[in-house]
Amino acid sequence: MAESSWASLLHWSKWMALANGSWHALMAQAPAEAMLLLSWMLSSDSTSPALAPNETDRRDAGPTEQGTAVMFMSNHPVFTKAVVPRLREAAGRFVVVSSVAEVGEYCKELGCDYIHFPTCENAMRFAAICKEQPAYAAEVEKTYEVLKEWKPDVMITCGFFVLPPRAVKIPSKVALNLHNAKLPLYRGGVAYQAQILRGEPTFECCVHVMTDVIDDARDVLVRSRPLCLEGKTTLDAIQATAEVAPQMILDALHMVLSDEVREPEEVPTGDLPHAFGVKKQTWTDAAGVRWSSNCGVLSRVRIEWSEDTAVDIERASRAFNVRYHLFTDYQGRPFRVDHCMLQPEATTKPPGQILWASGRGEDLLVGVATCDGRVVLLRGQLVDGAAPVGALEVGSRFESVTLVSDWLKYPNTDRLPGGLRYC
Repeated sequence: MAESSWASLLHWSKWMALANGSWHALMAQAPAEAMLLLSWMLSSDSTSPALAPNETDRRDAGPTEQGTAVMFMSNHPVFTKAVVPRLREAAGRFVVVSSVAEVGEYCKELGCDYIHFPTCENAMRFAAICKEQPAYAAEVEKTYEVLKEWKPDVMITCGFFVLPPRAVKIPSKVALNLHNAKLPLYRGGVAYQAQILRGEPTFECCVHVMTDVIDDARDVLVRSRPLCLEGKTTLDAIQATAEVAPQMILDALHMVLSDEVREPEEVPTGDLPHAFGVKKQTWTDAAGVRWSSNCGVLSRVRIEWSEDTAVDIERASRAFNVRYHLFTDYQGRPFRVDHCMLQPEATTKPPGQILWASGRGEDLLVGVATCDGRVVLLRGQLVDGAAPVGALEVGSRFESVTLVSDWLKYPNTDRLPGGLRYC
């Protein structure tokens, strides 16, 4: 067997061993060996195997694409490095637009034309920040003028800001977007996280025509095959998307430039699952006070020990393993969850109570009771900048008190008591 095959088999064997065994028992009988085992298991080789690439036949650039001015806009280095080589080869004129320095550096190394878009302090709040900060809005408007002067025929976004209608109308022919869900399901900016939280076993990507409606599903050009999401993290899903994105974008480009006749899709309506990080729920109480609560995806970044089951916590740890990070609090100090594993044993201890603990400083390991009588193994660290602690005290409890808006530095992300819970 090839070395890579042995490594893959060994990797999955390690994780299965922990999932099926009793960590509590191992810690009690051989704590040193248990710590060594867990450190080995959570080391840098623990990423999931890459998902299979798109099975769509590779389409080479035709004469229609080769005479086209294409503008590719992305703030994701992973997507840029996957898409740009093939898309650049297919286009007549080609330019990349991004606010991320790594993307700019990659384009420079590649010898590819590049336009820098003003960096935004919070990509999810791009539209709001343009309204709140006149100086930043002025920079953005100047950049829109630069984009117009480049005169693109086609604009393609893939992990970029939500653009206003006037920007979507810059290309002479069409603006396309690659969305990481099966539209009209999971419209919004955190679709990976939303689908993982809801326990979807697979996800799909699609390329659609952009309009003044966010993630408009009325003109979807290309859909990917289902991609595995079971047991995967957001980072895994991003890599899977990067593998199918180049061919999907080329296929969509060919469709719009060759004027292929497309039958409009019938878009389902009703209460469809969404992927908006912030979605306000408002109500007025008996005293006439008006309240506003977030029932969007980002409200789930904080563990609610009274209602999050063991499975809920494990899914959230995978959903928020990039950028946001799941958290709770220990004695008033924020505790960031870096990994979570379900344990087989049951418990009658109250939710949030620490059943066993080990590790020190930035590598703390704790077994914690959940509201459904199960146990989760959390690996994480206290992140408030105070002095590191030793092992957390067995019998003490996690209690989430830090506001989501403070944790994320993102207003209006808090869910109020009594507010609707996402998923």
